Amino acid sequence: MFNKTNGAFDLAGLDDFIEKPSYDCNEDELENGVKKILNLLGEKPSAIMNIIASHPFIPASFLLDDLAEKMNKRNNKEQLVLLFDACSNDLIEACLWNLHDLERCIKSIPTYRDRIIKKVLSNENWIKRIFDGDKEPAKTLKEIEEKYPDYNDEFIESYNQFYNDANFLSKKY
Repeated sequence: MFNKTNGAFDLAGLDDFIEKPSYDCNEDELENGVKKILNLLGEKPSAIMNIIASHPFIPASFLLDDLAEKMNKRNNKEQLVLLFDACSNDLIEACLWNLHDLERCIKSIPTYRDRIIKKVLSNENWIKRIFDGDKEPAKTLKEIEEKYPDYNDEFIESYNQFYNDANFLSKKY
């Protein structure tokens, strides 16, 4: 995919590193790949985002989750906040298609849980994609209520906007 140098950034092999499952990476691959990722996160995070978002076969949320695992193995997982800071709209657009994707995204950048959820709730297309992702919006709402109780009101309001029957499904106690 990216065999050329992009300005001062050598992107050669970066797509291979991102695509390769973390459990298949040896220590040298992890060390070199994470160094390259850290350099790009500080200078050109969009290059990483483009690789994650444009893979023809592997869903972006899986690539992000696996990249977080690689970063965690090298004790650099927290640096992924730079990707969210620089590319939050692109990251959400590429990665979030259902509730499971939201969970993977939050798992990848756990300190940004609230930012991610608020960002999703700010865009009706994204929230609707999450509700419709598993083709059972009411069931998805129930799962959201269990997993993210701090945001029940916002999710119920969004659900009501789209489906108008959440009052029968969720009761406030």
